[in-house]
Amino acid sequence: MPHDIDLTSVGRIAGQFQTPVTRLMSIIEQLNIVPQQRLNGVGYYHPNDVERIAAVLRERSGNTIPTMDRQGIQ
Repeated sequence: MPHDIDLTSVGRIAGQFQTPVTRLMSIIEQLNIVPQQRLNGVGYYHPNDVERIAAVLRERSGNTIPTMDRQGIQ
């Protein structure tokens, strides 16, 4: 796996977007997104997948949701 791509866990996505993990998991399921990597039972998602999740959150909330920069969610 390339080292220049930062994969992000659902917990970090939830914290960044201030959205419950259960809501994110529902969106992930609806979009048929699968983790790029699993480590100790935790799924890690590609930045493009995080952007897809963020787009759904923006669409549903009407609010501005942060996007990931090139360094990933910090």
